[in-house]
Amino acid sequence: MGDVFKSILIAMAIGLIVFCIVIIFDRNSDSIEWNKRAAQVREEAERTSENVDRYVKKGKRVYTKLKEMEDEDIGAHPAEPKVTPPPTPHPATTTPAPKPVLMNIPTVAAGNASGFQVQVGRLSAASPDLSSFSAVQHLGNLRIEPAGADKRVMLGTYTSRPEADRILAEVRRLGFGDAFIAVAQPAATVTVANTKPKANTAAGTLYVVQVVANKYPVGSDYKSLANLGGLYQEKNPDLTKIMLGVFKDEAAARNALQTAKDQGFGGAFIKTTNWSTVNTWQKIN
Repeated sequence: MGDVFKSILIAMAIGLIVFCIVIIFDRNSDSIEWNKRAAQVREEAERTSENVDRYVKKGKRVYTKLKEMEDEDIGAHPAEPKVTPPPTPHPATTTPAPKPVLMNIPTVAAGNASGFQVQVGRLSAASPDLSSFSAVQHLGNLRIEPAGADKRVMLGTYTSRPEADRILAEVRRLGFGDAFIAVAQPAATVTVANTKPKANTAAGTLYVVQVVANKYPVGSDYKSLANLGGLYQEKNPDLTKIMLGVFKDEAAARNALQTAKDQGFGGAFIKTTNWSTVNTWQKIN
């Protein structure tokens, strides 16, 4: 469009120059020939001026048409608004809770001298609930022992001081900062009868409470349960199970189970059996 205007301006300038030349020659002509020539020049200037006017008008029409076409194109294709994409959400990071460290913990076998225990905490006599100490159950056997007007929560019996120190560090890491090591009393010797009791062949379903399952069960751990019923052991190559009973009805077994749990045997549970199986077990005196 700029080129069109440029051409128009050049044409107008040429026409103006020609017109001026005609005027100059017209004033200074001294002969008829020159007047004729001047008349021809004037006619030529007039034609040129008319052509210039015609081109100017045509240029205006072209400019107006182009402007209308440009406005129509803008109206038909409005500029799309710029859309800013939403920020990419980043998932919140959470720190997982520490997993319990499973350890191969040797315990003191029956009849050995004193070992080491970890005192995890104390409880009032009115609330012997071990649920708040469940985080350390995988480290050893939890049990409650009397301590004056209160009760203390003891963990395991370990054969060496380095082993007990390792357990103590893990217990403190799990949130029990006041835990400490205590020297265990010598384990009472458990005497297993050399002769089996007279076999009972009565029929019917019986109930027992499995108290402990360990390779080397410590007699002092379950000795306090002897007043609830007979104690039996079922020996396997890699595991010895301590059973409490025998109970002829499930209600009596449940009472014994609750007492065992109150004394720290949180993993105890009831099993059904019969006299044929019980007669294969060894009774603990």
